[in-house]
Formats: sequence, C-alpha cells, structure tokens
Amino acid sequence: INNNDDAINEYNKIISIEPSFYDAYKNLGNAYLGEGNIEKALLTFQAAKNLNPNDPGLYINLGNVYSKKKQIEDMRKAFEKAISLNNRDVDIYIAYGNSLRANNLFDDAIKKYSLAFEIDSENSEVYRQIGNTYLKLKRYEEAIDFFHKSLNLDPNSIKTLNDIGVAY
Repeated sequence: INNNDDAINEYNKIISIEPSFYDAYKNLGNAYLGEGNIEKALLTFQAAKNLNPNDPGLYINLGNVYSKKKQIEDMRKAFEKAISLNNRDVDIYIAYGNSLRANNLFDDAIKKYSLAFEIDSENSEVYRQIGNTYLKLKRYEEAIDFFHKSLNLDPNSIKTLNDIGVAY
C-alpha cells in the first residue's frame, strides 16, 4: 500500500503507548525520510539514538539524513560511528560511499567502496556502485568494466543491466 501518512500515525500511536519502543522510532524516522520530511526524520532518529546508541543501522540512517541536508561532517561522523560499531558490514561502506557520491565526493566514495571490496570481494553491489561513481565522473569505459564485473557475480541483476544501458 505504501501509505506513509498511515504509517506515521501508527508509529506515533505506538510511541505514545510505549515511549521506549526503539523500533517505532527507527521506522517512524524512515517513514518521514520516505516522504521527504528530513527535519522530522532527523529528530526521530536522534530520539532513537537515545534509546539504542549501539545500532549501526541507525547511524546509516543518520548519515543519509545528514547527506540530504548537505551536512558533510555530520554525515561522516554518523557513518564512522556505524563503522565503529560493525566494521565488517559491507552495507555500511556502500551506504557511506553512496552518500559521498551524492555529494560529489567521488574519490572518497571510491575509497569507501574499496574498503567494502576488501571485506567481500564477491559482492556484486560493490562493483555496481563503483561503476555508478565512474558513470557520474563520465568515465564510461571504467564504469562499464565495473558493471560487467558486477554482472559476472550476479548475471540477472536488472539494475546493473540498466546501468550498462545508461553508460552506453
């Protein structure tokens, strides 16, 4: 159904009943983010952090919010905190790289993807995101090379096939 307004109402209802229910805050923050309400998402994720300061996923969410707000140093701090909580999670490095790329910090993005690659060299998404970074840099041949490496690991990836089409 994907009705953010109803979801927001339900999460707020849960929080009014059980103010310490962490998942409701995290889900509410994501609902706000989904509707583009960055400020409410930020406030909600910060409230969630007070309840559970050791969830790396929460810091990914905070990093994404700060990225959208163009608050680069806060974004970096949030992602670095996520990494400090779980430095073997490839998804953290990918999300970090994506946020850096969204802010045109391409060299930094490639460095984060490279760290993800060191953890899991068989992760097709790492290759795909490096390819997308080269695509943004208009380095089409390098982008296509990385997209093909991604396809070697996940031959049925519709996203990667689409990315190749964009690169051509």
